[in-house]
Order: sequence, then structure tokens, then C-alpha cells
Amino acid sequence: MARDSRIEFIEAVRECLASCYGTDFPLAVLGDYVERLKQRGWSPGEIHKVEAAVTKILLAVVSQEERNSFIRRIIKPRSGTFPKPASGGPGLPPTAEFNRGASSEEPKTS
Repeated sequence: MARDSRIEFIEAVRECLASCYGTDFPLAVLGDYVERLKQRGWSPGEIHKVEAAVTKILLAVVSQEERNSFIRRIIKPRSGTFPKPASGGPGLPPTAEFNRGASSEEPKTS
């Protein structure tokens, strides 16, 4: 980061989280905040670091049900649905198992 990097990074993360905590739509708030950082002249790399830190913290503080919902909104599998959780798991398959069923063909829609 080209600016007084560590302090500005921490302040940006703190400011964004404060806004996210005050809403039921943290992804929308995060998107708005990213746009503000662009307008302030932050580089794409700097913005990505802030966005990644905020996302990681938000995932750490929400309930398991909210976490699964949040993850499903930002990561969509090729089939459009996640497999059912096995034995009370979080509903997200291990990467190797998930990719084993993937093919190079586009999913057929009816």
C-alpha cells in the first residue's frame, strides 16, 4: 500500500465493519464502501485487502446459519445449488469432493 498503509488499512476495515454491523445487508454496505475507496484513489490491490479482511471478520462473527447463507450468496457452484449437509455439517463440500462431480459441459436448464 502506498499510503500510511497499516494505519489507513486498519481504519478502513474498522470503518467498513462499523457500517456493516448496523445493517441487515452487510454485502451491500461492503459494496458501497468499496466504491468509496475507489473514489478516494485506493488501488485495486489495497481495496481487495480491505474487502478480504472485512469479509473474513464478518464470517467469523455471524452464526453458522447466517454464515452458510452469506457464503451461498458470494460463492455459487456450477449446478446452482449446494449439496445437502452430511451428518449436520455446514453444507459446504470439501473442494476435492465438490470438483470431482464437475464437468466441462455447461449445466442443462429446462
